[in-house]
Amino acid sequence: MTDILKFSKKDFLIFSFVLFFGVFLSIQGESRALKSINTLKILEFHRLNPKIISAKFIGAALFGGFRGIIVDITWIYIDDLWHHGRFYKLPPLYEFITAIQPEYIDGWVMGAWHMAYNMSLDVENTPNISKHLKNKIELQWVYRGIDFLKDGIELNPLSAKLNFELGWTYYHRLKDYKNSIEWFEKSAVLKDSTYVTPRLAAYSYEKIGDYKTAYKKWLDLKKHPSYEDNVSKKIIDKNIERLNKITSGEPL
Repeated sequence: MTDILKFSKKDFLIFSFVLFFGVFLSIQGESRALKSINTLKILEFHRLNPKIISAKFIGAALFGGFRGIIVDITWIYIDDLWHHGRFYKLPPLYEFITAIQPEYIDGWVMGAWHMAYNMSLDVENTPNISKHLKNKIELQWVYRGIDFLKDGIELNPLSAKLNFELGWTYYHRLKDYKNSIEWFEKSAVLKDSTYVTPRLAAYSYEKIGDYKTAYKKWLDLKKHPSYEDNVSKKIIDKNIERLNKITSGEPL
């Protein structure tokens, strides 16, 4: 039994070395791309699209029972890079994690958030490029985060969290309220959806000028379990009263 354990540990160490060597090679290309003037090239680099390649097949065929362990080790590496501010090395690692364990929802959420927020906003710190190019790169990173979430939703269509995160990225990062409605609405009807989701759908309808639908959404929230909470009740009632005046033509 002892010999088996020693053998397994040795195999695991060798396997881990091979794994990280492969990841290391991949992130070097990303690192060089970010440090050059051709930063936009990174947006097509390491694009692992689960629509074309079955992520579950990759994970099962190549890594088998090691998948959970590999994800844990990679996550520790991600955490270390995160705390050292080495954001540019993270995208391929998130794509790697979600490729071998696509049901790991937080991998999709954190990866997309990192792309749409950290990477896009960190572009401001890139020297010697024009503001126009910075804005273009920032927007490209936001859309990379959006595409990443869409890939995650395709593999996990019943995840309220992923649908919510996509709606929120459209709502908060792009101010694209029309698209945010679609994903908030999808998230709201799924199991484990939060009480915030239908409220954000209502706000989104209001943002695009559809006050009647927004008003109806707030009225529907009186049937929501969260209405029993005093704070939630005040928020819901206040918005119903406010939108009632708008839809009836009364002055606010």
